[in-house]
Amino acid sequence: MPTKQIVQKEENDELYDQAIDDEGNVLGGRQPSPYEAEYFEVISSMSQICRQIISRKARIEESEIFELAPRISALALDHDKQNEQDRQKCFLQTLLKGSFSLLGVKLPKCALKISACNIQIFFKILD
Repeated sequence: MPTKQIVQKEENDELYDQAIDDEGNVLGGRQPSPYEAEYFEVISSMSQICRQIISRKARIEESEIFELAPRISALALDHDKQNEQDRQKCFLQTLLKGSFSLLGVKLPKCALKISACNIQIFFKILD
């Protein structure tokens, strides 16, 4: 049974809750777009890595960051091509905050990869 988390969304000045499973699928609602699903999956992955950074219990592998970096960049580059509904749900600022948090991994190659992602996101925000 998937774990549920509650996400609040504002639409027509009304707040309502949606249950979302671990894969980012809306339970009892519409299916998220591929971009939205990827966005929430990347945010979730960044959150897991940040929890590992804070707890210092598990070693973070470079491969995790190397896998995540191109996905972060792709989300930033494709953000302006998405429909208005997806752009209202998927914020570049949130992506940037999570990406900055990954700089807590004190590995030089990881820091370079993530810094490159941060620069791309900055340019997209400033456009």
